[in-house]
Amino acid sequence: MEMVFVEVFWWFIIYSFIGWVYESILCSITEKKLVNRGFLTGPVCPVYGCGALIIIFCLSGVKDNLLALFLSSVVLTTVLEYITSYLLEKFFHAKWWDYSQYRFNVNGRVCLWGSLIFGLLSVAVIEWAHPFITGLLGKISPIALLWAGGVVFGVFLCDVVLTVRSILTLNGRLQEIQQAINTFKGQLAEASSQKKQEIMERFETSEFNTKHIKALVNRRKFQERRLLKAFPKLTSLRYEEALEKLKSLIYKKK
Repeated sequence: MEMVFVEVFWWFIIYSFIGWVYESILCSITEKKLVNRGFLTGPVCPVYGCGALIIIFCLSGVKDNLLALFLSSVVLTTVLEYITSYLLEKFFHAKWWDYSQYRFNVNGRVCLWGSLIFGLLSVAVIEWAHPFITGLLGKISPIALLWAGGVVFGVFLCDVVLTVRSILTLNGRLQEIQQAINTFKGQLAEASSQKKQEIMERFETSEFNTKHIKALVNRRKFQERRLLKAFPKLTSLRYEEALEKLKSLIYKKK
């Protein structure tokens, strides 16, 4: 039983890595620069690992019917992506991706084009990738898989903890910056008739842009820079102007 969990964990890690490669290549082409895509610092996208496990455990029984496998995969992966987007938004008060510009999207969280791609990838997993991966893992000593899995799990867990901590710290910074901006805007009698860019330009030279706020804006942390570059369309639901201010500095100094 212990080795079953170890093998399943390795499936999760391998498919998370494959997902990271896919996302990084796709985003690098879109952004025309190298992008370390993913919620975590390490080369893994856990949502792909979770998606692969769901497909493997739920749909292996219909692998002989490609149409049923494809359609079922579309539904399952779409639901997973929607739930993931919703939970990330609720936990961190931010939208990490947005498909609103695509036709046939649902609340910007999922879109038809993405769902079809995930359906095709799921068929590839069941038909080709998973048999190859299970065969490859079967050639490795169980003890080696167990010890290596323990090390990888420890690194993965540390990555999760540090990433979540970094995001919570970033939200704290954004809250202070946004409060200063909101206070400044409240002092402008004509603010309602000014564009956001004009307001922000006036904020730069105002008394509300204190040394403390400037220090918060200019603080450079690797994890925060990486996240903002990995998710260029990231938007904050509570601290929109503060986040845009940080992003403008990061992209200006890239």
